[in-house]
Amino acid sequence: MSILDYWGINMKDPYVDVYKGIEVLANGMIERLPNIPVMAQNIGLKQGEIMEIKIPFGSSYAYRYIGSIEQKEWKIFGLYRGERLINIKPSLILKPNDVILVIGKPSVLMQVYNAIGKSQGQFPMPFGHNLYLYLDMYLQDDQRILNVIDEVKFLHKRLKNGKLIIRITRPTTVGILESIKENFAGNESVEIKMDFHNLGMERLLKSDIRAFDIGMLILTSEMFKNRKKIRHILDLRIPIFKIGEKAVGLGVKRSVVLINDVNSYEQISPVVFDVASQLKTKTKIFNMDPLGENQDKSNLLDHFENLAKIFNEKVEIVSEDKNPIRELKKQENILQILPLKQSMLKPRLSWKFLYTNSDLISFDLSKFNQLLIPVIEE
Repeated sequence: MSILDYWGINMKDPYVDVYKGIEVLANGMIERLPNIPVMAQNIGLKQGEIMEIKIPFGSSYAYRYIGSIEQKEWKIFGLYRGERLINIKPSLILKPNDVILVIGKPSVLMQVYNAIGKSQGQFPMPFGHNLYLYLDMYLQDDQRILNVIDEVKFLHKRLKNGKLIIRITRPTTVGILESIKENFAGNESVEIKMDFHNLGMERLLKSDIRAFDIGMLILTSEMFKNRKKIRHILDLRIPIFKIGEKAVGLGVKRSVVLINDVNSYEQISPVVFDVASQLKTKTKIFNMDPLGENQDKSNLLDHFENLAKIFNEKVEIVSEDKNPIRELKKQENILQILPLKQSMLKPRLSWKFLYTNSDLISFDLSKFNQLLIPVIEE
C-alpha cells in the first residue's frame, strides 16, 4: 500500500510506503524550474542514466550539428523542438530552447549537463578539452620551430582548453629540444611526448586520440605539402589549426571568413564567434561573388549577425563583386576560419587557375594561420 501523507503520519509497516506530500510537491516543482536537469527516476538502475536537458541561449552547444559533437560514454537519442519530436541525424543542428534526451553514465551526463549550461567561449569544447601539437621537426628549421612554439603558447593561453600535448617526432638536435622544454618549464598543463622510433603520424594520432581528450589538432603548414600522407586526419573529426608561414600569435587582429557555400558555413558559424571572443579579435566576413552565382546567402548573413549579438561581438560584412582570393591576400595579421572538407586533401591539377572554389584556393595558401572546422558534407 502507498500513502500520500499530508498529516504527519508516523507508521512503520513493511507493507506500507508513506510518501510525504511536501517532498513530492517539492520534487515536482524542482523539475519545472529552469536550468535543472530532469532525470528518469524509475528506469534502469534508477541512478539517472537518462536525462532531459534544455539548450539555453549562449550555450556552447547551441547551433552545433549533432555530428560534430563528441559523444563519448553518452549519446543524444531524442530531441524536442516546439512540442514536436525531431528525428536524430548527424546533420541536425541544435538550437536554443531545444530539449534533448541523452543516455549514458550518470556521472558523465552531469558533466554534459554542466557543459551545455556554460556560456559561449568554450572552444575547443564540445570537440574535446585539450590542444595537441604534432611537430615533425625534420620538416622545418630551428627558427621556424621556435615560432611555432610561440604560436602554440599563445593559443594555450587564450583558449579555454585543459592541457597542451606536444608530440615531437623525428627530433633533430638536442639544443632545439632543450629550448622547447625551457619554454614550458614549470607549466604543469603542458605535456611533451617524444617519438624516437618514427612510428608514423597515423599510428601516433590514433593512440594519442584515445589517450588524450583532444579538442584541436595543431599542425604546421609544412605538414600539408604531402596531402596524401595526412588524409587520415579527416577521420578524426576534430578541428585543425594550420600554422601559416606568417604566424602572428599576439599580433592577430582579425578572424576572417570567406563565405563559399551556405551549408558548411552555417555549421562553422558558432565557432567563428566563439574563437573570436577568446582570441579577442574582430570578425570580418567576405561575401563576394565575382562569377555572379545565384545562391542566396542573405539568410546566412542574417544568421552571422544574430550570432554576433548573442556573443556580444562586432562583425564586419563586406559584400562586393571583387575577386575574394585577391582581397584575402591583402589582409594582414589574420586568422582565417573555414570548413574542413574532403576535397581539400585531394591532389590538385598543376593549372591552379582552373579552380574557382574559394575554399580550395584559400586552403592552399600557406601565408596565414587557418582554423579548419569539420562539417557534415551533404
